[in-house]
Amino acid sequence: MKRTGLRLFVLAAVTVGAAAALALWTPSDTTAEEIALPGDAAAADVAAPGAGRNGKIVGEGSGPFDLLWKGGGVMFFIAICSIVGLAFAMERWLGLRRALHISDGLPDQALAAYRQGGPDEAMRRLAATPVSEAKLLSAALARCEAGYQEMEFAVAHAGARVLYRLQKNVRILGILANVAPLLGLLGTVLGMIEAFDKVADVGALGKQTELAGGIAKALLTTGFGLLVAIPSFLLYHYLKGRAEGLVREMEETAGGFALELDRARPGAGAAAEAPASEGEGGEGAS
Repeated sequence: MKRTGLRLFVLAAVTVGAAAALALWTPSDTTAEEIALPGDAAAADVAAPGAGRNGKIVGEGSGPFDLLWKGGGVMFFIAICSIVGLAFAMERWLGLRRALHISDGLPDQALAAYRQGGPDEAMRRLAATPVSEAKLLSAALARCEAGYQEMEFAVAHAGARVLYRLQKNVRILGILANVAPLLGLLGTVLGMIEAFDKVADVGALGKQTELAGGIAKALLTTGFGLLVAIPSFLLYHYLKGRAEGLVREMEETAGGFALELDRARPGAGAAAEAPASEGEGGEGAS
């Protein structure tokens, strides 16, 4: 619980800091009016507001922050999505390491403890190992007296809980992969409305440069939204598959452990011999 709270606090601090930095960033916006020669009224008249050199939105003098600024307010929300996605991707990338969840040799150690001191000793051995695999083994051990089928159900239930915990932060990437392009589309629609409204306002139907500049500015948000959504989508499926692979390996190991427990528990051999002896008695009577 404390580790999760610390991660969320760091994530919130990074997000707020990045948003504040972007909000305070005021890049120099070189417009056509600034680079036009004295008396060159035509260049200043046809240049799109907010465009870079030669009336272009994306040009040699346009850096990432310049494009971010020119895209409008929606771009800041897309930037926040990228920062949040990066933070959660790094957290899950580190949190899904195999060594944190699977300990080689743990089933054998727990089985040896069970044979020496019974279920309580095996439980203490598993409780001393802070890996996710121990939760599945403990679930099987808790139902060892009920038979193999009950242990198998307990392992499946514990595996589902572990999988939910491992994929909890991965879901954020799936949400961002859907939200980022929608934000980009929203920014594009708002930008197109603004561009055509400006053209209608000044009566500049014949000035294609101004209209093209407004459309290019509007499409920036769609481009940046896709740049955030595509990596988020790929990371979501990769990390989701990684978590499922870890749980599948733990379930297979716990299933073998449950089978060995069923064979080692007291009375298992006698219970297996009883039906056989009953069958032999029935054949003799006949």
